[in-house]
Amino acid sequence: MNDLNKQEYFQIPEDVFDRDAPFDEFKQDVSIVTVVVEEETEFSGVLVLHPNYIIGMKGMKSIPFEPSQIVRVYQTEEDQKMRTDQSWTIWNHPWNTNTERQIQTQ
Repeated sequence: MNDLNKQEYFQIPEDVFDRDAPFDEFKQDVSIVTVVVEEETEFSGVLVLHPNYIIGMKGMKSIPFEPSQIVRVYQTEEDQKMRTDQSWTIWNHPWNTNTERQIQTQ
């Protein structure tokens, strides 16, 4: 996993993003997608900040997969209807000075 102490970004691999994007946004520059990792495991409700930064996931306080193992990204109807609320945790990133931060969006 990425080491948050090194302030690395969680990113969808560029070649995967270039092939599978663009995604419908629910808020400016923010999309919710489903990712598939190498072992064919799918994770839905992944919050992506444009262009390819993974910043959170519904119900998760940390990322449950290694971003470099993502082989496919797509949006389901459920992803497109999903919205974040105050229960979502935004993971620590260099632009976020808090260890974790709650967000609330419309």
